[in-house]
Amino acid sequence: MSEPSDLVRVVFLGLVVLGVIAWTAAAPRLGDSLRGLGKWLLAAGCAGFALVFWPEIAAEIAPPPPPSGNGEVVELPRGPGGHYYATLEVDGTPVRFLVDTGATDTALTMADAARVGVNTAALRFDGVVNTANGPVRTAQARVEDVRLGDIVDPVLFVSIGEGDLSISLLGMSYLSRFDEITFEDGVMRLVR
Repeated sequence: MSEPSDLVRVVFLGLVVLGVIAWTAAAPRLGDSLRGLGKWLLAAGCAGFALVFWPEIAAEIAPPPPPSGNGEVVELPRGPGGHYYATLEVDGTPVRFLVDTGATDTALTMADAARVGVNTAALRFDGVVNTANGPVRTAQARVEDVRLGDIVDPVLFVSIGEGDLSISLLGMSYLSRFDEITFEDGVMRLVR
């Protein structure tokens, strides 16, 4: 689903502001007609605003989708430098991730975000994360049909950094969907 344009957001926000002004600041001589118009503008603006932002609102208040797994196990061998790597398919495109249990979010590089279909030109970098290299501005995006082996998640919200991330990071926003994560003999086991 494409995100609403900034113009649409501004139009609905403008309706809300005009409605509040007309409803609350109507001079007594202008009376009920301006107040009535204000109520209608406010109602239309709020309804439109809610419709435009509903996907974002629903994602925040709804519980995460139930995992598709049923006792499935994914094993990841330890890679170079002692790190673990996983290749996930995101909307049919393979993306290699460094598994990072210390990262709160799952983060895509700009290149990976573009490859999986995120409109990187429309991203709003309004968040900030503190990294080992200092603060980095981030944008949020929604990716769909995320697959790790036989495990499928219909939706995953990811961060995309403005900085020079060299590899996408698989953080706890994804890893916490597993019931069990263990390490043994150089193998990370993810159980769902």
